[in-house]
Amino acid sequence: MNVMIMNVEAGQRCGVFVYLPFTPSGVGRTIRVASWTPQYGLKLMSKDLTFFPEKAANFYGAPVPFASNNFPPYWMQYDEEVEGGATVRRYSGRGFMLADACAGKLNYTMTQFPTNDWTEVIVVLKNRSAYFSPATYSVMPHHQDIFSYSISIEPDTMTFAMAVPSLPPRWRSLLYPFTSLVWIFTLLAITFFSPAFLLISYGSVAQSGRGRNNISTQFTVEATATLLGQNLPPRLPTHTSVRVLMGTWLLFGLVITIVYRTNLTAYLTIPKLPPRIETLHQLITSGYRATVANDDGDDLMAYFGKSGAKDSQELSRRMYKVKDTLTGLKRTLHNKEAFVYVRVLMEAYIAEHLTGPDGKAKVYVASENISPGITAWHIIRDAFFQSHLDHCLLSLIEAGLSDRWMKEMLDKVRWESRLKQRQELQAVQEGGQIQDVKEHSGSSQGLQSFTLVHMQGAFYLFFIGVTLSVLSFALESLVSQVSKSA
Repeated sequence: MNVMIMNVEAGQRCGVFVYLPFTPSGVGRTIRVASWTPQYGLKLMSKDLTFFPEKAANFYGAPVPFASNNFPPYWMQYDEEVEGGATVRRYSGRGFMLADACAGKLNYTMTQFPTNDWTEVIVVLKNRSAYFSPATYSVMPHHQDIFSYSISIEPDTMTFAMAVPSLPPRWRSLLYPFTSLVWIFTLLAITFFSPAFLLISYGSVAQSGRGRNNISTQFTVEATATLLGQNLPPRLPTHTSVRVLMGTWLLFGLVITIVYRTNLTAYLTIPKLPPRIETLHQLITSGYRATVANDDGDDLMAYFGKSGAKDSQELSRRMYKVKDTLTGLKRTLHNKEAFVYVRVLMEAYIAEHLTGPDGKAKVYVASENISPGITAWHIIRDAFFQSHLDHCLLSLIEAGLSDRWMKEMLDKVRWESRLKQRQELQAVQEGGQIQDVKEHSGSSQGLQSFTLVHMQGAFYLFFIGVTLSVLSFALESLVSQVSKSA
């Protein structure tokens, strides 16, 4: 913003003045840039001066306040111990690096205005206590009458996170190796084998002295027994046709049983997890609710509620606020709900707090971005320095530094998280707490124990069989007593 002041002086002469807020002396001052007379018109005082000089091209080291908030991986702060035992506050993050690079170009001194959450960031920008916030955030239409925005830093990565799906205990685990059609054809093969065997060996069976009333049932039991690894019946007809039929059945049984055992082992050790919810439409149709952080929950609910997309409007109606980001992510582990926030921030929190020593995360971030907009820095309304700040940011983004710094920050968070977990695990091991070691290590040792998720089907089959046998025994005893009494 540039303002020119014309001061009427002696006679018909007028002086033209402008105010420069930043000067080499560090003090803002008003300078005379031109004069006006009826004879000569408007005339500059020097060739080096202009009517509207660039006031923000060089801050000459002047302090520029900005809102700082622990918002990883955009802005991170930590304490570092230096020589002498003193502790120094250090800063990192993609937002800090961009702001620091702009400070070097525009020659301003970074002055922090600490805030605790996003609500305080909005407040200090509204009352102009800070000039901008270096944390990239979604550009929301209902905020454009309150703030200005920098150029687009990156596409909006607003999305949702959910708990990694796991297998609940299911009795159907024993059926997984085959499809329904394979099971049907296997039962049909057993059903048709007995009549075929009976038809071919009818004469020999009659000579063996066995009864003909239960012969079909007997062969069905023997055919099923071979599939379960049992021996052949002790006495078989010696006809060639019977041997060919039995050889065919044994070959069929060999293939079926081997395939079943190998597939069952694979399904039990590496179970097929349920499909993940990756899109907003899938989230809505699944009936899940959604949570947002308390500090900017109202803005997000208003943002999605004013959207023209039906799924976004429905998401807004299902949203409710929780304490903070970490609380929302942890709630997804125990509740049927998702947490909505910025992708990279959730990835940083998951890497730091919700990843095991084996590197497996308990929460995943959906692949789809649910907001089709852009992200930028929040800047005070009608900022006089915005064009110069945008030029610096554009140069850094086009050079690829923004993406590179973001990747470095995420890699650093993941590495520090794994290092911290290994140190905690080592401390537990040195303390001799064997049980805690097992709980911390999980599957990091490379050995996986079968749980009830894998073996529930076998227990169900066992208890059903025992129950049926007891009922059969009771029924047989009852029938026997009735027969004797009659």
